[in-house]
Amino acid sequence: MYDPTLTPPPLIPSVTQKHSRIGIASFVIGIVAVLILCLAFLLAFGYGFSMASQNPSFQVDQSSPTVLALGVLICISPILSLVGLGLGIGAAMQKNDRKLFGIIGLVLNLLIILVFCVLVVVAMSGQIRVGQ
Repeated sequence: MYDPTLTPPPLIPSVTQKHSRIGIASFVIGIVAVLILCLAFLLAFGYGFSMASQNPSFQVDQSSPTVLALGVLICISPILSLVGLGLGIGAAMQKNDRKLFGIIGLVLNLLIILVFCVLVVVAMSGQIRVGQ
């Protein structure tokens, strides 16, 4: 029957995996890079369309502060993505944490870098005429 001298077996603590902080950082950096890139393109198209609607023979002044600021915004995105890519690789290599955000951040940052490379290749091939 019931023996009060017997003790229950010790509880084995369940090891719950938490999300990797490095993976979350990679994911957040990827989201910020996407938002910066989208904002820069929206501002660039808005600036170009507003100038072209005022003057149909409008030529882009590449030394204008607006154009330079938009260029810097477009270039910040892949630099952030390189940092996020490194963090995503680090998060994917961790053994004891969940890898969800790390893999999502890795893919997101890699896509941003690929999009930027495609834009550079298209611009260099002459399909997009910049400043002419």
